[in-house]
Amino acid sequence: MSGQRATVRGSGAREAYEGLRTAILAGRLAAGSALVEDSLAARFGVSRTPVREALRRLEQDGLVQRAPHGGLEVRRYSADELDEVYEIRQLLEGYAARRAAEARRSSDLARIDTAHEQMAALRDEADGATRIAANERFHRAIWDAARKPTLRQSIERLHLHSVHHTTLADPERWAAALREHAAVRDAIAERDPEAAAEAMSGHLATGREVAVRHALDEG
Repeated sequence: MSGQRATVRGSGAREAYEGLRTAILAGRLAAGSALVEDSLAARFGVSRTPVREALRRLEQDGLVQRAPHGGLEVRRYSADELDEVYEIRQLLEGYAARRAAEARRSSDLARIDTAHEQMAALRDEADGATRIAANERFHRAIWDAARKPTLRQSIERLHLHSVHHTTLADPERWAAALREHAAVRDAIAERDPEAAAEAMSGHLATGREVAVRHALDEG
């Protein structure tokens, strides 16, 4: 079982897995979208077997679920589930920011700065996938700077459960996130663990509030 969870066998299955995972995380496949094997096989130019294998892995990842009517669909997260995911992210990513402030090297700060500058350079018309990727680069740079591999793995798995419910498509939320990221960056640069943890927790608390409200509105 552990081998099945760690890899997707075959180039066709890997291509289908990566393609579907990217589409889900970027919001191109919305929560509740039906995942039909025949259609997906045609989309990726493979047989149904590698598609089935890719879907099995995505179900293990928590990105795909069994639909009430049968078959599979992109997982829907309830407001309560999202609230819990964000609550745990606040704790873990707050700690990661604290550790980054304590342990970061000059090269880590350079990566954080580059990621923040890339986010700030995006224009208003940037699509959701581009914004998600830029935001992830910033957060990942901080996880790496913390130098806690087990912590990073835990955060990464949680991130999968919330990233396709991103609120960053909203221009106002995007602008606020940039300001919040700047506060995190500055605290890490100044090696201020308390301020870094507080800034990251506050950043995710705001995202949590917006994500839960959107989930309730869609609910």
